[in-house]
Amino acid sequence: MSRIVTDDFKELKDFFLNYSTASNLENEDFVKFLSSYHKKYLAYLTYIAEISSYKTKKSLAGMLDSQFDFFSESCSDCGLALFDSVNGNYKAARLLLRSSIESFMKAVSQDEDNNIDQESSVFKLFDRVKAIDFFSRSESKKLFDVIHQEYKELCKDVHTATAANMTKLSALNTFPTFDQKQVDGLLRIVITLITSYITLMALKYNKHYHSLGYVNKGVIENGIRQDYADAINNR
Repeated sequence: MSRIVTDDFKELKDFFLNYSTASNLENEDFVKFLSSYHKKYLAYLTYIAEISSYKTKKSLAGMLDSQFDFFSESCSDCGLALFDSVNGNYKAARLLLRSSIESFMKAVSQDEDNNIDQESSVFKLFDRVKAIDFFSRSESKKLFDVIHQEYKELCKDVHTATAANMTKLSALNTFPTFDQKQVDGLLRIVITLITSYITLMALKYNKHYHSLGYVNKGVIENGIRQDYADAINNR
């Protein structure tokens, strides 16, 4: 399992070495940040790939094509946030993570609330998601609250609530840049969101999760919240 992660991370590093951020890869702290983000993102990406291959199976009965599209878009937003954060564009990365939440909430609930993708009010969106049967379970409800709280914090960037939410960019040649405090905060959000997403998917599509092959399941397990292992494994 670690070999797959290591090999995939090498390809990611090679990509950025040919980009203008190559100098950042000489910074040990930057590499640690990139590796940690990559490990969670790869787990999410692998899970989406597994669902794409088997979404017609009985273990995923009830999943709509549009649900899968929203799951994919949520994962895509996390990948784009990675690209922006590598360049030091942290505010844009946080906005993309905010967008990933909206897509995920539509994805996880649309089988129960079929036209939730038409909801234009984000406030009402969360109310409708919270009302579905899946989130009546205590373990699911806790993760809903975790994601919702992160969304509220990320909204401060949209509205530039405080100086901390400002980029104060004076010239594009500021990029690429690396700010340890910014990446520490961003990585915390990434880990919280992706592990919540994957854990909720493993709970919702539990039969499918347990049908995954050993190799890919090992990668996906990097995104499972350990305090939910018993619930996912039906213990």
